[in-house]
Amino acid sequence: MQVCNEKVRRQDRICEDPALLKVLLDEAPMMHVAMNDEDFPHVVPLSYGYEFVGEKLKFYFHGAAVGRKVALWKKNPNVAFSIAEPGPVNFAENPVCHTGQDFLSILGQGVMRELPLEERHHAVEMIMRRYAHDNEKTWEFPQAMLAAMGIYEMEVVTMSAKRRFTPR
Repeated sequence: MQVCNEKVRRQDRICEDPALLKVLLDEAPMMHVAMNDEDFPHVVPLSYGYEFVGEKLKFYFHGAAVGRKVALWKKNPNVAFSIAEPGPVNFAENPVCHTGQDFLSILGQGVMRELPLEERHHAVEMIMRRYAHDNEKTWEFPQAMLAAMGIYEMEVVTMSAKRRFTPR
C-alpha cells in the first residue's frame, strides 16, 4: 500500500503500517467522498468495496444511476475521500488544550468513473465481499440489475494516513 505522507503536518502521527491500514479499510462502516460543486464541496457517505490492482488502490461504489453526486462526478471526476475510525477520548487532569481523541484515518484524492456493464459484476462482488468478510465468496447478480444501477470506481491518486494512540 503506497501512502504519501509528505504533506502531513504532524509527522509523528503518520501511520505506514499496511496491516493496520487494511484493518481500517476492512472494518470502517463507510467512507465520505467530497466532490466539487461550484462554491461549496458536496460530501456524501458511501458504502464501498476495494481492492489493490498492483500498487493501485481502487474503491467501488453502487447506488442510483442519476442524481446530484453522479452529475457532479460526470462534470468533474476528481474527488477527495476520508475513512476514519475514532478511538477513546483521553481526558487530562487539566483538560483545557490537553484532551484529545485517539483515531486512525486515511485521507486521499482519486478519480471517479462509471463502470461499463462488463466491469460491474466484479465491482459489486468486491463490495459484497467486504461486508460479508469473505474474500472467496462469489455471487450471481441479475444482469438487468447491474445495468440499471450506478456502479462506480475511484482510482486513488494520493493518500495519507494518520493515527493517534495514547498508551493506557
